[in-house]
Amino acid sequence: MSISLEFPRKIEGHVEQVPMFLTPIREPDLKQMQVLARVFKMKGDVIDEGDLYSIRTQDAILHQFHASDSIRWDSGMKRSEHYKEVLKITDLKELQAIADRFLGANKLLDKRASFSHIIFGKAETSGPASDISKNVNTCAYVNYTYSLAGLPLLGPGAKIQVIIGFDGNVVGCYRFWREVKEGGLSKKVLSSPDIQKIFRENPAFAQIKSGKVVVEMARLGYMTLPPSDVQGALIPVIELRGFVSTPEIKRTGFIRSLVAIDYTEEELKRYNVFNKHFSGSCRIM
Repeated sequence: MSISLEFPRKIEGHVEQVPMFLTPIREPDLKQMQVLARVFKMKGDVIDEGDLYSIRTQDAILHQFHASDSIRWDSGMKRSEHYKEVLKITDLKELQAIADRFLGANKLLDKRASFSHIIFGKAETSGPASDISKNVNTCAYVNYTYSLAGLPLLGPGAKIQVIIGFDGNVVGCYRFWREVKEGGLSKKVLSSPDIQKIFRENPAFAQIKSGKVVVEMARLGYMTLPPSDVQGALIPVIELRGFVSTPEIKRTGFIRSLVAIDYTEEELKRYNVFNKHFSGSCRIM
C-alpha cells in the first residue's frame, strides 16, 4: 500500500486465545415450522422454497430457514409505515418492554442476546395546503445482539429485531441465530502488527496510489453468515471500520472483517465456512 494507514492503538476485545464454537448443520424441521405457525397464528400450507419453509397469507408471511435456527415473521400491510399513522409510544423503555414481553412470551429470547438499540421508521405526512410536509415516526424497530465468551457476534446471522406498529402492537420480527456447541479447542488470535500487515496487502486498498486509509475502530468478534447459508463454525474475525480519502474521493466509508486466526486445510473442511466467503489466500471479507 503506497498511501498512509492510520490504525487504532487498541483492538477492542483482543485476547491471545479464543474458544471455537461449532454450529452443527441442521436438517429442515417441518414439525418446528408447524409449531411456529401456531405461535404466530398463521393458517395455510407450508411451502418448501428450497432454502426455507414459508407460510403466506393475505396479511402476513412466516419464514423458517433450513440452514440455521432462524425465523422471520411480518404482518405485511398491517405495518404502520403503509398507513403513515404517527407512533403513539415514544418512550424508549416502554418500547423495549413491549419487545421483551413479546420475545419472552414466544420463547425467542435467551441469555446470549441482549438489547442493543431502537430506531424509528418514518414517513412524510402533510395536511392542508398551508401546512408544511414533515417526517413523523410511524413505527419502532427494537434491536438485540448476541455475544459468546464475552465477544460480540458480528455479521447478518445473529440478531433479533421486533417491529412495533403505531398503536403499540408488534407487527413483525426476526430472530437470526444458529445453535452452537463448544468446539473443544482454542485458537491463537493474530497480533495487531500481523493484522495490519494483512490489511495493507488487501488488493482493494493496495491499488490506491495516493491519499490515506483510516481505521477508526477495530474489534474482535465471531463472524456469522446470513441465515440461509450453511455455516459449520463461528469464525473469529477482526471487524475494521473506517474510511478512505483520496484526491478523487474525499471520504468513503468501509467495513471489513479479517479472519483473526491461522487455520489448516483440515479446519477449512471441518468448519465448512471458508469456501464461499473466505479462502486460504484471502482473509478479508
